[in-house]
This record gives sequence, structure tokens and C-alpha cells, in this order.
Amino acid sequence: LGFVLASKIILAQAVYTWTCGDCGTNSNWSNVNNWDVDGFGPNSTYPNNSSSDIVIFDGGTSNTNCTIDVNTTQGSNKISSFTMNSGYSSTITLNAGFTFETTGAFDMSGGNFTATTTAIVIVGGAFTEQASAGTFTGGSGAITMSSTFTQSAGTFTGGSGTHTFTGNFTLSAGTFTKTTGNMTVNGTFNISGTGTFNSGGTNALTINNNFNQTGGTFNSTTTGNTIISTVAANPSVSFTSS
Repeated sequence: LGFVLASKIILAQAVYTWTCGDCGTNSNWSNVNNWDVDGFGPNSTYPNNSSSDIVIFDGGTSNTNCTIDVNTTQGSNKISSFTMNSGYSSTITLNAGFTFETTGAFDMSGGNFTATTTAIVIVGGAFTEQASAGTFTGGSGAITMSSTFTQSAGTFTGGSGTHTFTGNFTLSAGTFTKTTGNMTVNGTFNISGTGTFNSGGTNALTINNNFNQTGGTFNSTTTGNTIISTVAANPSVSFTSS
């Protein structure tokens, strides 16, 4: 007599795809019924169950809003990569007081990401924004990009928290706006194409490496300091700050 036990196997690295399968109840990240895991449907977990979870908002499975109502990091459990595909056009909202953290890449090819008030965003890998209608909006919490930052479309608006960019900063299209928070770039700062960089507010913009501008527009209306270590290429910089 033999028995076959049917069960779902949860791998060390799981792929979580947003389905909003229980949006009739809520659209919360922590609702396990709002996720498909490795193509098997929902199970008893939501993303941050291991140190290498992959999260995808593909727009085809579900093009609905999501509210991040928990920290995406719990001890050693973190998201390895986070993707908003081009078919996704809704909004992901990080609630106040929570931290969104990835150990790997954040690929924003569609949709909107909003960090409210004291929410914190930490991206361990490359950040890429290439969604023409997409927006990233920061709150009063810190934004930390630990690797490269590349924007080729859309709108990125920092909040009042500190912005730290460890790797190279590249803006070739779209608009990046530093509002009131301090911003530091430790890698090379590159503007080209049709990219527009606006630096405002009362706090400093500090670029600790080469400043390269081969196109686009750099506007500084900040009343704080703008500190540039080395200007490698500089055809059209507009400073109106004190």
C-alpha cells in the first residue's frame, strides 16, 4: 500500500508575484493570499521569508495597488530583487514607520512607488527607473542607494530625509528632484540626453566624485551648499542658490 502526499514546496529562494487575490479584504503586502509563490498560488508566507526572495509586480497577473504594511526585512530575511514590470501601472505605497529594503536590484519599469512620511527605503543593488509614466516619491525617511542609480524616464522626487547614493548616479531622461533633504553622491554624477536634475530646499547637495554633464539640464535653487568635487564636463549648469 503506497501513499502520495501532495504538498507545496517552499524553496530557499522563492518568486513572489503580486496577484491581489484577496483585495476584497485588503491590498496589504502582509496578506499572504495576495501573492502567488513559485507559480503554486498562495501559501502561508509573504515576501521576506528568506534571504533571497524575488518580488514581481507584472501587471498582467494583477494591475492593482499594494500597501506595504510591514518591514520587508526581518533579521537576515530580506528581498533579493524587486521588479515593477512595464505592464504594471498602479501604485505601491510604503506606510509610515516601515522600512523597505532589498539586498539586490530594484527595477522600476512601470507603476508608481510612494514612501509616506517616515518610511525608509534601502536598495542594496542597482536601482533602475525606466518607466515613462512612472513616479518614485520619497517621504521624510532616509533613501539609501547602495549601488548604481540609473534613471532613463519618469519622475523621481526625493523627500525631506537624507538621500545617499553610494555608486554612480546616471540621469539620461526624465526628471529627478531633490527637495528638502541632504543628498550625497559618492560615485560619478552623470547627466546626459534630456535628463533634468532639480536641486532645491535648504539642505546640501554633495557630489564627492566627478560631475559629468554631456546634455540635459542641472538646476540648483537650493539655499544650502552645493559641493562638487571635480567637474569633468559641464556645458549647462544653472545655479541660483546662495
